[in-house]
Amino acid sequence: MSKKELDINQIIKISDLNIWLNSSHVLKDIYLSFKEKMITGIIGPSGGGKTTLLRSINRINDTTPGFKIKGSILFEGKDIYSSTIILHQLRQRIGMIFQKPCVLPRSIYENVIFGIKMTKRKKKKVLKMIAEEKLMDANLWDEVKDRLSHSAIGLSLGQQQRLCIARALAVEPKVILMDEPTSSLDPISSLAIEDMILKLKERYTVIVVTHNINQAYKISDYVVFISDGRVIENGIKEEFFNNPRDDATQRYICCSSNDYWRKKGLT
Repeated sequence: MSKKELDINQIIKISDLNIWLNSSHVLKDIYLSFKEKMITGIIGPSGGGKTTLLRSINRINDTTPGFKIKGSILFEGKDIYSSTIILHQLRQRIGMIFQKPCVLPRSIYENVIFGIKMTKRKKKKVLKMIAEEKLMDANLWDEVKDRLSHSAIGLSLGQQQRLCIARALAVEPKVILMDEPTSSLDPISSLAIEDMILKLKERYTVIVVTHNINQAYKISDYVVFISDGRVIENGIKEEFFNNPRDDATQRYICCSSNDYWRKKGLT
């Protein structure tokens, strides 16, 4: 994708980003842009810096011992590491979904509205409407509508992950970050999450870290390959997978997904 294309409707722009954790230089000279209402898949070997990058976009890394940052991350044109940024407001606008679902020891309904009640005053009728809408967005409503008062702990892992997504959506974010959201789930639950992610881009910008190359191909509009703390290659999905420019990218894709490339006739 050309620089001109990236400048259109970009919601996040990362420039000259370098991150250290103590003496380890984790991210090196990162330049990336993310467009509105697009799904970007971030792939690459373990330990390459993918999760560190994701966690830096809503400042979860701030409390990590030895964390040091150089460069800028702009969200809607504002530097998120500026002293004027109010952290909890930033994290409402840029939500985060982790590898393992983190539900609260409360009812399903209370899990969904938790963030709203912490930040806004809403009437019960409005809260119920929001809960239903976001559970529907997360493809979970039909499975839980008759037991909203039941503990969220009793849900399956796949249902818990979709509940976490509903909770993140309830505070009306602009961007949703997902760190391997299906890595702990069975294939059927993973498929439900993937289908939901595809629907989310109608209203949200989604950035997904995944080790599953087939998943990245299925859900992404744009793909970024990170290795050893550097962006090796990035581009529109079809171009990225069908004609990788860098030898390291081609090796990684082929090693990670031989079945896919065999079907394509490229192995």
